[in-house]
Amino acid sequence: MNKILTVILFFFSSSLFSQIELGYQGLIPIHIINFEDPSKEVVIDTTNQQNNWVIGSTNKTFFGQANSLPNAIMTDSVNSYPPNNHSYFDLGFRAWDNSGFPFNMYIQFDHKYETDSLIDGGFITVSYDTGQTWVNVINDSSCVSCYSWPLINSENLYTFNDSLKNGNFGFSGTSDWKTTTFQWIWMLPVAKEIYSDTMIVRFNFISDSIQTNKDGWIIDNINVGFVDLGSSIQEINNQLKVELYPNLTNQYFNYKVEDNDKLESLFITDVKGQIIYSEKNPNKENRIDVSKYPSGIYFVKFSTKGKQVVKKLIIN
Repeated sequence: MNKILTVILFFFSSSLFSQIELGYQGLIPIHIINFEDPSKEVVIDTTNQQNNWVIGSTNKTFFGQANSLPNAIMTDSVNSYPPNNHSYFDLGFRAWDNSGFPFNMYIQFDHKYETDSLIDGGFITVSYDTGQTWVNVINDSSCVSCYSWPLINSENLYTFNDSLKNGNFGFSGTSDWKTTTFQWIWMLPVAKEIYSDTMIVRFNFISDSIQTNKDGWIIDNINVGFVDLGSSIQEINNQLKVELYPNLTNQYFNYKVEDNDKLESLFITDVKGQIIYSEKNPNKENRIDVSKYPSGIYFVKFSTKGKQVVKKLIIN
């Protein structure tokens, strides 16, 4: 197992961590997966012939379309989810720098679902040992040396009252598009275990023996990042060199890529991690109008193959 122990010198009150903690800089994105391009972080279990997770577009009655067109990941793009099914896909993470994950990781995603209430549905599990053992994220305190840590903060996650047919807590019933966020918090008086190549997050969908002719679960815009609770934005090794100016504006900002690499994507997110602007294969030098966005702190992420950088932008 590849892990590093780090002590975080930070004090807290026990009531602080129930909803999402935004820290000093808000939610800072590292990986943004919108399913328009292949992502090596997303792995569908193709060895299971009953696995019905697919990536693509859809016009199913309830699903309608992806939240950001045209693609999303879903339980079948044409047919209703089948009975007696357990399907899943994994998010496999690599270290974001040479030491492992940065402090206090979060995952955010848009989704909607239509299932048989409190029987069929979706739930999320995490493994710290490359899939040997799993725990529902709502119950995650499996870090043995962390003494019942980490704490799990969440918004729009299922609760302990939402139990599925197999006893797991999960999403069920009917919900239109919503954004769910959950984060792991590690703090003193314990040590923080930073997992890198051994951590997997799994999105599961299960159904009982009754055919319901319902659409299932569709997920879009998975956003993975961290929140800074005790320092400035962490630097990422192998950064892309980008000049952004002015970083305090109420009209527009300019950017210029100083490297020879071709930009693959540009995303702007707010402090809650919501994507407010995205562009695929943008120019290496351009001006972007941000006059329509509310005042506040934002983050601009530039990515090329193998390199990335996040710049802070303040709209006043």
